[in-house]
Amino acid sequence: MSTTDRRTFLRRSAAAAGGFAIAGPLQAYSTNVAMGQSTMSPGYGEPVVAQGGDLMLPPGFRYRIISTQGDMMSDGNPTPGIFDGMGAFEGPDGTIVLMRNHENRSPFFPGSENEMAVLVPRELEYDSNETFAKGGVTKVVLDGERNVVESFAVLGGTTTNCAGGMTPWGSWITCEEVVVPDPTDLLSDTLLGAGTSGPDELAALRAMLLAGQAPKDHGYIFEIDAATDGPVKAVPITAAGQFFHEAVAWLEDTLYLTEDNDVTNPQDAVAFYRYRPRFVPSRAGELAERQAEGVLEAMKIADRSEDPKDLRTGITVGEAMPVEWVKIENPTPQTDTVRQEAFDKGAAMLTREEGIWVGDGRVFFDCSDGGEAEQGQIFAFDPATQTLTLIYESEDPEQLMAPDNLTVAPFGDLFICEDGRGAAVRAGADARGPDLRLRPHRDAPERVLRRVLQSRRPDAVRQPAGRPRGGARGDLRDLGPVRVARGPGAGRDGAASRDGAPGRDGSAGRDGSAGGHGDAGGHAA
Repeated sequence: MSTTDRRTFLRRSAAAAGGFAIAGPLQAYSTNVAMGQSTMSPGYGEPVVAQGGDLMLPPGFRYRIISTQGDMMSDGNPTPGIFDGMGAFEGPDGTIVLMRNHENRSPFFPGSENEMAVLVPRELEYDSNETFAKGGVTKVVLDGERNVVESFAVLGGTTTNCAGGMTPWGSWITCEEVVVPDPTDLLSDTLLGAGTSGPDELAALRAMLLAGQAPKDHGYIFEIDAATDGPVKAVPITAAGQFFHEAVAWLEDTLYLTEDNDVTNPQDAVAFYRYRPRFVPSRAGELAERQAEGVLEAMKIADRSEDPKDLRTGITVGEAMPVEWVKIENPTPQTDTVRQEAFDKGAAMLTREEGIWVGDGRVFFDCSDGGEAEQGQIFAFDPATQTLTLIYESEDPEQLMAPDNLTVAPFGDLFICEDGRGAAVRAGADARGPDLRLRPHRDAPERVLRRVLQSRRPDAVRQPAGRPRGGARGDLRDLGPVRVARGPGAGRDGAASRDGAPGRDGSAGRDGSAGGHGDAGGHAA
């Protein structure tokens, strides 16, 4: 592991004494790194290949598969693959409802021709293009012992459904991580070089248009009621923007959105957004029904030495930066240029935003390749003070490598999922305390690891039926089908997720559920 000189350490880790509760523990980890001290703690020991051969788990833990690509679902269709972001909700009669994304891609990605589509009635699909729009969401209902009670598709006709987020009124929001222009704009030369797609992809789209096979425009978010007993009509919330959506998080009266695009991105940067409806939603569907009343804005650093402020490097850990917001006048430009409008108005420049989660009244999100070492940054936004703080920056892949999605557990732990070689969940005990150290999951303290793998029902907060009780977004690459794992003395099973194909995106949620997914060809999210 690399060491750090005193000046760099002080710049990166000298947070104010009264800083974020989670920031302090993360900075304690930085202190140990800088001082050459151990960053690990005794846990269950080094993971070994568990019985079954799919997962590496600490000795004494076991898992079982609960859902696999190709399994026949209750609606008579096979379970689609490319498992991705997932949210866990408390259902009736002690059941658990999993709302699971499927990041089926466009035909431009190698291997996508072999993906299993999410099948719903054609009249409910957003886009009926059978070649392009194969993504969507399925619902899996588990009983108290984590056995599948039923499973069926709930949203179809979308594409590249990456992560998403849960709402307080019991719905799941799924995000399209791609931008496709409206077919009527495909013949316009202005699209070339606009960051939507490369010339070859645009040529292919134009050929599909001329053949009457062009897809609809994409790059939106969609909402699904977690209590639905069947597929719903896919209605995009276009007012929340057309860009490479990664994930969302709701806090108070605002939806916060991350953007992840490092493929067709001439700016090599992304913006951080919020969507503010001018009403308080109370049920699934209202965000789409009343989206004319919503406003999309991008974050701007108020005290900036440059315009726009570049947050990709050179930011001091622990420094609270006051922010303001700029309005996006054209949230659906039919090109991947929403962020360019934001930058033109002075919005902050970040890189590869991934996971986002709400905890302790703040919004936490990470940037997968941010920082001087390009190994990742973790930010916290405080809406009460309208400040943004970099709470952690990795200096070395041994510390943290390519953080993807993350979650703040109700018992105060911060879980960060890596998206890289040897990816793992990194966790720390009691994120609200002063002595948290960032640890790989294999060395996490017993109570943290048990929480991740045991998947107990939350004992800190009891959620009414139909309300979110945890969720999963993050990056656990190639973990296998959706599984549960049980450790020594465990009373409940925990869940993890993947499909047999490359997949990315899964993190521990309130009940330990996780979602996993991965890349099929050059596009990382």
